[in-house]
Amino acid sequence: MEENKKLISCKTCGKEVAKVAKTCPHCGSKNRKPIYKRFSFYLLIIFALIIMYSGNDTEPVPEIVYNIGNTISTDKFELVVTSVETKNKVGTKYFNSTPSEGGIYVAVQWKCKNISNEPISSWDLPTIYLYDSNNTRYSTDIDASSNYATEIEPDRKVFSDLNPNITTTYSHVFEIAKENYENDTWTLQVNADENVKVKIK
Repeated sequence: MEENKKLISCKTCGKEVAKVAKTCPHCGSKNRKPIYKRFSFYLLIIFALIIMYSGNDTEPVPEIVYNIGNTISTDKFELVVTSVETKNKVGTKYFNSTPSEGGIYVAVQWKCKNISNEPISSWDLPTIYLYDSNNTRYSTDIDASSNYATEIEPDRKVFSDLNPNITTTYSHVFEIAKENYENDTWTLQVNADENVKVKIK
C-alpha cells in the first residue's frame, strides 16, 4: 500500500503520478522505468556468461596423457578418441570446405558415454581443443566441422540431454598451418568433469 502512495513527476506533463502507474492519468503518457533499470537484468546475465566462459582458459592441464583408442573414464563419462586424420577437404559434394592457403585440416572423431545415473545436460557435455607443444589452444573450425559432419554423419547431441548408458559420436575439424602441424607435437584436451589429454602426434 505504501508503494502505491509514492508519487513521481510525469516526464511529459510534469504533473504528479503514482510511481506504480503504467500511464499518466493527466496526459496518458507511459510511465516508463529508466533504461538502466529495464536492462539491468539482462546485463547481469551477460556478465555472468562472460565470467563463466573466461574461466575456461585457466582450467588445469591433465598430468596423464592418453593415446588414440584408449578408453578414458571420469566420474561421469567414458571417452575414446577413435580417429585423427589430416585432410585437404572435408564434406560432401554440396557441403564441403577446403583449408586456407598453407593450411591443413585435422579431423577428429571421438565417443562419449554417460556412465552416471542421471541425464547430463547438453551444456555440461565435454568440449575438445587442440594444443601444440607451446600449449597454444586451437578451437574447432565451425564451418569445416559442420561440413565434415555431413560426410561421416555422427550421432552427436547438440541441444538434448545425454541419458545414462548412451554413447554418442562426435566430430571436430581444426585448421592448422601445414608446416606447423608437420613439425610439432600435438595433443587433444577433452574438458569434462575431469580434463583428459590425448597425444595425437
